[in-house]
Amino acid sequence: MGEPARTCIRTCIGCRAREPKSALIRIVADPSAPGGCAVDANQTRPGRGAHIHPRAECVEEAQRRRALPRALRIPAAGVDIEQVRSLILATRL
Repeated sequence: MGEPARTCIRTCIGCRAREPKSALIRIVADPSAPGGCAVDANQTRPGRGAHIHPRAECVEEAQRRRALPRALRIPAAGVDIEQVRSLILATRL
């Protein structure tokens, strides 16, 4: 028998809960995108990514903790959190 299939586990930058990768949205830094970040729907874009639940409370907690710029290792001035919030909350898994 082969090894059992592995599930990739990621941590939400908002609530810090560990979930399978498929339950979270991946955000990547993209200076050309509105807000300085883009949703990586296919999870194939290059570069450093951050994972978050598509829930308002997770986005608010990430904003309060300034977690998105820190996770992406970009300057906080390069992220418009309101633009990113609308992108995250509009995304459906």
